[in-house]
Amino acid sequence: NQLVAVMTINQVENFVRYLSQTYPNIKLNAILDECHDIVESYDYRYEDIKKFVSVLENFDTVIGITATPETVYKGMFDKEYHIEMENADTSFIKFHVLWHDYSQLDDELSLAATFLEQQVKSKVSYLVMIQNKDNIETLKSYLEKLGMSVGVIHADNKDGNLCFEKVAYKGTFPLFYHIILTTSLIAEGISIERSQGDNRKFGVLALVSNHSNLFSPSKLKQVPHRFRFDYHEYTIMMKESKHESKSFFDLENS
Repeated sequence: NQLVAVMTINQVENFVRYLSQTYPNIKLNAILDECHDIVESYDYRYEDIKKFVSVLENFDTVIGITATPETVYKGMFDKEYHIEMENADTSFIKFHVLWHDYSQLDDELSLAATFLEQQVKSKVSYLVMIQNKDNIETLKSYLEKLGMSVGVIHADNKDGNLCFEKVAYKGTFPLFYHIILTTSLIAEGISIERSQGDNRKFGVLALVSNHSNLFSPSKLKQVPHRFRFDYHEYTIMMKESKHESKSFFDLENS
């Protein structure tokens, strides 16, 4: 007998524990979603990744899947297959990059708040990705002082969090929020559909800086695809580069 389990890196250890106890004599096979995270998350989750790799030995077969194969550690797989997807166009109508120079680095959260205030006044609700929980709380305070309703999602507050439950389990952007601030906790594996009767415009903002620096090109290609419908715009806010880069990625065809 064999059993196939579909999981992400975060779920592997719990899956193995449960399956080995419930089905002790069965062969385990894993389909690992977002398998690029083995490399993407290693710098700041190396202990978790090392534990994860050791746990994989419990599986008879492991199939990794990803939409961004550029950073997959291919040495852990025996074969590689590429699947061309139909209708894989980006779902946002507009794409912007907002630059600020190094003299404005300490003001980036107030700049982000000003940008979001303008967007909300234009009737656009925003999903904002920031890889820094302290900055999330600071930006939340700024936005609430400007009269906006703000939801917050990160690893430390997801248990019992109504906002997280609506987004992760219901796949909706709650009607009572103008803005949702989150880490990359929901940058992958989450699909948000438009609720019936919800005619709002939506946008996605990725805030990339020294204080929120865990966004690789691969991650930035994953971020805008949380909305599974055509939405208004995707914006990246970042500091101006000191050096010209010769490495680019094709966002429009990601």
